[in-house]
This record gives sequence, C-alpha cells and structure tokens, in this order.
Amino acid sequence: MGLHYLGIIKCNFIENWYKYYGGILAKDSNRNNNFSIPQQYKQTIKEIANLPDNLSGSQIETALQQMRDIQYKIVGDLSNELQVAVDGPKSANRPNTAILNTCRVIGGYQPVAWLSGRDKSRNPQVYRTHPLESRNYSPIDRMIGVANEKWSESPLIARPVHQFRDFFPSVENPTLTGIAGEIKETYNDYLKRARTLTDLKSEHPELIEPHIEVTSATSHKKIYLTRLERFGGLESGLLATDKPLTLDLKLVHNQIDREIPNTLLAVATLNIDGQSVQQPVGAIALSSVEQHNLKAGRTLIQASAITRPGITDGRIEGIYKQLDEYVDMVRQQHPINERRELAAALWHNAHTRDEYQTKKALLAFKLFPDEVIQQLSKLQFTELKVVGLHFPTNEYGNKQWRGEEADCEIALHSIPDKSGQLEEKRVIKVENKVLAPLTNESPAMAIGTKFKASILAEPSSGVIATTPKGNTLKIGQIKNFAYREHSWQGEEAKINIALVNNGQRRAIPLVTLDGNALGVLDKESEIKLKERNLLSAKGLTLVARLSNTPSTTAQIIVKPETVLYPWQQRELEQQMEAKRGVYRQQYEAYTSDILRNSSLVGVSRHLIDVEVARLAYADTGDSHEVATILSQSDQVRQWRASVPNALSWDEYVNQAKEYVRYVQSAAVERSNQVSFER
Repeated sequence: MGLHYLGIIKCNFIENWYKYYGGILAKDSNRNNNFSIPQQYKQTIKEIANLPDNLSGSQIETALQQMRDIQYKIVGDLSNELQVAVDGPKSANRPNTAILNTCRVIGGYQPVAWLSGRDKSRNPQVYRTHPLESRNYSPIDRMIGVANEKWSESPLIARPVHQFRDFFPSVENPTLTGIAGEIKETYNDYLKRARTLTDLKSEHPELIEPHIEVTSATSHKKIYLTRLERFGGLESGLLATDKPLTLDLKLVHNQIDREIPNTLLAVATLNIDGQSVQQPVGAIALSSVEQHNLKAGRTLIQASAITRPGITDGRIEGIYKQLDEYVDMVRQQHPINERRELAAALWHNAHTRDEYQTKKALLAFKLFPDEVIQQLSKLQFTELKVVGLHFPTNEYGNKQWRGEEADCEIALHSIPDKSGQLEEKRVIKVENKVLAPLTNESPAMAIGTKFKASILAEPSSGVIATTPKGNTLKIGQIKNFAYREHSWQGEEAKINIALVNNGQRRAIPLVTLDGNALGVLDKESEIKLKERNLLSAKGLTLVARLSNTPSTTAQIIVKPETVLYPWQQRELEQQMEAKRGVYRQQYEAYTSDILRNSSLVGVSRHLIDVEVARLAYADTGDSHEVATILSQSDQVRQWRASVPNALSWDEYVNQAKEYVRYVQSAAVERSNQVSFER
C-alpha cells in the first residue's frame, strides 16, 4: 500500500470522526437531549470536532493520537464497570448505565460491523454462505480481512440424511447389531448429560454455584434456589448434594440480604430437633422469577427438592472427557478386522425407520474414522432410482428399459408437481435426453456429473384391460396378487370384476382371472362401471386384451469407474484445450507450407485440409494423429463455434467426424495418385 494511499485513508477516517464528534457536541449543548459529555473527554472532542477540512501531515498524526487517547480512557471506564458486573453475584452494586451509555456514544463514531454480523444461532451461516463484515482497522478487523480474502462459498450441497443410508452395506450379524445399539445408547447418554447442563447454564447463569432444584408437586415445573452459602443450608447438612427430599416452601420478599440482586427468597418449614422452624434456604434465581412470573406469598407444598453442584465449564468439559475416554475404550476393545462391520452396524442403527431416517451417524465417524475414510475411497452409491417414466417429460416415451448401458448425466430440469406447477428437479439425462427425475430417497451426485450406467425399468404396477369395443379399464396393485410375475403383452383373457369385502370400511372391486386374483380396479375405472350399474357383488365378466401399464420407475446402476464429476470435466477440458492448442499450431504450420505453393492460393478450405492431411500422413503415418490435427481446421472450428445456436452438440460432432473422414479419404487417394504419377 503506497504512502499516498495510506494518507488518504487516514484523512477520510479523521474526517468521518470529526463530523461525528460535531454532532455529539451539538447534543451536549442541547439540554433537552439529556446527554452530557464528561469533562475528561470534552476538551479533546472539541479539538477534533474543530479540525479544518484540509489537514497537514502533522495535524493528521496529532488527531490520530488524540483518538487513541479517547479510546484509552473509554477502555479504562469500561474496565471499571466490567469489574462491578463480575462482582454482581456477591454485591448489590450494578454497572453505571450512564457511564456505559457515554462510552457507547463517544466510541460509536464507526459501528463495529463484525459485532453486529455475528450469528449466534444453532446453525450459524457466517463463513458458510457469506464472510464476516469488517469496516475498521483493529487487529480483529485485520484478521477478519485475511480470512475474508481466503474464503469462498462451499460448492457442497447438503442432502437429506436418509439418502446416505446405504453408505455402508447392511450387517447380518445380530451380535454386532446389539453391541452397536448399546454403544449408541451409552454415547447418547453422555451427550445428553453434557448438552442438558450446557442449556441449563445458558438459561440460568446463577446455577454456576451449588443450587437447589425444586419441582412443584402439582404443576411439575422447576425453579432454582441459589446463593445457598449465604443461608447456611450447605454447612448444616440438611441439604445433602444429590439427595432428594420433600419441602414445604414459601416465597417471601428479600428483606434479609440486600447485597444480592435477588428479590425473592425461599423459606422452608424444617423439623429441627422435633420443632417446626421457618428457615430461609436460598434465593430464587432471577431467571426462575422471570420465567414463571413468581411473586412473594406463593407456596409450594410437598415440593421435591434436590441439591445440585454448580454447573461450571469444567464440569461440562469433564463429561466430554469421559465421552472421549469411552470412545477410545470401545475402539480398543474391538480388533481391527471387526471394526468395519461394527462401523456399518452403528451407521445403520442411526438410520433405522423408527427414527424416521433422519438421525445423523456421527458416532460411526467418531469411533471408526479410518474405516469411514476407507469406505469413502470408492463410490458407494451406485444404485440411483428415477420415478415418473410415464411423465410427458420423458423424452424416450414408452421405451422399456431392460438393462441397456448408456451415457448418463445428472441435470436440472423443470418437472410439473401434483398441482401442475413447474419445479426444478434433479433428473437423469440419457444420451442428452431427459429420462425422469430422481426419487427423493435416491442418492444424488453433483449436477453435471456424467457416467455410464445400466438402466432397468422396474416391473409394471398395473394392467390395462381393453375390451373389443376399445373401452379400457385400469387394474392396479398387481404386485400383491397371483399374477405379479406375469408380463402381459396383449393376450386375450376372460376376467371377472366383483365387489369384495376386505374387512375394512368398503368393498373393493377385485379383478380375478381363472379364479385367481389379478388386481384391484383403480378409482376412475370403478366410477365408470358404477355409473353404468355394472359393478356389484355378483360380478361382471368380460373378455379383454391385457397389457402391462408402462413402468413408472427404473433403477440406474452406475459404473463407478466411469464417473466424471463437473470439476474433473473442467480439468479434462483444460487439458484438452492445451492439446488443441498444440494441434492447432501443427495445422497452421502445415497450412503455411501449403500456401507457399502459389497454385494453391485461393483454393477452397477442404482442398487445403486434404493437403494438410496428406502431409501429416507423410510425417506420422497415424490416422488418429491426422484426424486430431484436422479437428483444429478452420472449417471444424467454425462449426464448433456455432454450437448451440445453429447446431446442437451431437449435430456438430457427427458433421465434424464425417468431414474429417472425407478429408482423410481424399488425402489417401491424393497420395496414391501422386505416387502413381511418379
């Protein structure tokens, strides 16, 4: 950064500051604003506010030093008030709000952007979706600036957890499955204890000291009694830690200990040496008073009370340390050859149906990281599933896929939802044509990923019955009945349709063939027959041709070794671009040699390319090398530049291949002719 530029920054910085202080002085002189600048700041603020527009170098440095002096005084005042706040639990003193407000106003010439930009939510987005804002020049701002320069938004897209259920193969060993369940329960117990204490400490800051947890016998709500050491309950032994007892409590105004901020005390009726004694046992935590709107005079009869140790950071860290020790113990207990299968059992235990397939499998990562990394070394999700082959968006129509291998790609495409509204969904493209969207449960790779895969349509879920007059009836649920394995190709059959009571609320229109159930008539076809009074318990017999309805779903079996992710494609394209540059140079060198022959000046492109090919054949003798050089000819490059406006990619490729083959053939013929003439 140049000295001149640095001077401009300093000057602008001071200009903003003296304008701000001019406003503060105006506030100070206005008695209605109820604001007064303390004397220790006023003189320096006046000097800064009265600075001229054009500052000399010495004036700039003097002003900066004055600003440092002001900041130093602010830090001193705030330090004093911070100490008062820290002493709050054992003192009645509170920070002076007037001083805090003065420091805020005097030091607020330029807001601290990174303070307001902090994200305190459970799922913070700072440095996930955006960097932390910084507009000042403090050491923290400088660190933020370095971090922001390095930051870039993650290209990773979060996917539903259940899509990763098959990351590990299923485990058939019931012993390991049982062990996995026990490990998960123990692990979750540790986590629950630590997180419960963390939440309690955050909600009730006073619980950092020993306290009594009181549970109402009627509402079962909890309140907390604090400052126990000030009322002698701990020393007396009446309130043993973690030993439950029953108390009658009354809430009273705090008239005893004015040094604590708590306004309510809990007075217990205790039996001491056979006598009933009213004894204050603790102060009601400020957070409990606010949470339950507690008032003096309230009583808690036969309330459950238990004394708890203070919730300190060390106590919480101790639980996490125990958790880490437990994890290490489990890892050491199981031999290396057993760990991968146990990791798989833990993984599937966290993705069971009774957990709605939403639980995260953190435990498998924590216990067996090496096994998880090994599992990540190769593509695990090789089976994708599409649904909606019957949608009009399927550019292959009613084609029945029977395991054919094809080039596929993950893409985004507009698919109508149930209401007919178009929605962008991940789809499988086959040979650049849309097949169908991926199911919500299917694993999904990055948009633009290309691979080879076998496509196998799943068995049809229905049958179409067509009468001799051309009327059609649709029969569903065939997978539940006798002909689930049969493929119907238009055979003629005599079917019977009758209303049958299935033990539920309504009779179903069951379709039978030769006494065996074929399926259930769909709703629309059922309505058609009822409108004509043709559907009854007696049944309707008719002759019809039976054909399977088109499949609606298909399995996409990916060949892992063929997967090319978008970033890999970009790397390959960069490599190919470099190679194209080399071959273009060769093409131009041959062209330059050819055009030195005056008889060839002005001839057509394809004649020049024939000569290029002839010379390249003479040099290399390799038809593939010649074809690659010709791919950088003026003609082929012109066609490529017209994609996708005038030509599609496939049209360009086919046209270029045909042209190169023609030129190569003509070059060979030309070479043979020259040899013959010699």
